[in-house]
Amino acid sequence: MATVPAVWTVAAVSVAAVGARPAVSLVAWVGVLASFALTLLGPTFGLDDWVLGISPFWHVPDVAAPDVDLTGLGWVSLFTLGFVLLGLAGFRRRDLAR
Repeated sequence: MATVPAVWTVAAVSVAAVGARPAVSLVAWVGVLASFALTLLGPTFGLDDWVLGISPFWHVPDVAAPDVDLTGLGWVSLFTLGFVLLGLAGFRRRDLAR
């Protein structure tokens, strides 16, 4: 359950990309590929923490730890809300009759 906000963030990036520019909907996959690369391959290549922090999955806390810090999930949720609002604003201005 702790990873759900991170998954929603990846989906929200896709909503924002398609809402802003539907002609380049292939860009929606950039969030998925970037999250995959940074989460799975980033530590292998020894990338810095600020680079790994671009992926929303980097901010998922260890829920098995005795003292769970949910601050990262709060920030990820705020970014998710922002991306969804951007996407919905883009969908509102689109002309669906074309």
